[in-house]
Formats: sequence, structure tokens, C-alpha cells
Amino acid sequence: MADRVNLHIADVMARLQTITAISNKVVSLYGPEDILKTTDKLDFPAVGVLYSGMRSLTDSTKTGQKAYLMVDIFVAGDDLCNDDAQTNDVKPGITSILQDIRNAMVCNTAPGNHTWQFMAEFPEQLTEKEVIGYVQRWRTVTAIMS
Repeated sequence: MADRVNLHIADVMARLQTITAISNKVVSLYGPEDILKTTDKLDFPAVGVLYSGMRSLTDSTKTGQKAYLMVDIFVAGDDLCNDDAQTNDVKPGITSILQDIRNAMVCNTAPGNHTWQFMAEFPEQLTEKEVIGYVQRWRTVTAIMS
């Protein structure tokens, strides 16, 4: 069996590639700052998928056998994310993409046959290039052993 983490990352990336605004702009990351390395090759908006670890299930009889696997989706944008109504604000373009991501992810089955669950969404500022972005955190249940 393939590595559970990589299976889940591949699942998320495949779902994101179906969104027109970010198709062919989705990359795997080791940290949020990695998105800046990809923007030389990709136009904004750019999206990165980051494995955020596992957390034990505390409310289950399967404690110690299954865990929550967490994934962060980082959406980075600049002026190219502006919509026509507010040309000086990147938020409308990014929030539209965030909604598309929620639609692509919520209640869909992950490789472990459990659904993706939305956890949080929050802004993330990358100061090196003054890139504005948002992070969505998702989780699903997976077995901790193959």
C-alpha cells in the first residue's frame, strides 16, 4: 500500500485541479513560504497543499489505531486576484477561490473512505514579497498503520 500521507495529498491536489481559477497552479509544499518559490513559474493565484500532521482520535474506540490526518491548503494571491468590482482589494478574488475549494472538498470521501471535514480558514501574510494569502485546514480519519 502506498504511503497514506501521499495518497491524501494527491487526493486533495486532484480535487483542486478541477477548479478553473487555479487549474495547473497547485503544488505540494513543505511550508507556506515554499509558495514563493513557485511563483516564478506560476501566475497568481497559486495554491499549495501542505501535510499538517496527524492527531489521535480521542472520541473513538479505535484510539491508537486511527488518527485525524490534517492538510492545509494555502491560497496565495496578488493584484491578479482582483475582481472587477474592487480593483484595489485582493480579498474578493481569493475568497471566491476559497469558496470553490470548500465546494470541492466538503463531504467528499478521502482515500481512507472517510469524508474530508473543514476545520478552519484564516489569513496568512508572507512578508518576503508582501503576498496575501489564506489557509484552509481540512482533516479526515485514517488508519495509522498500513
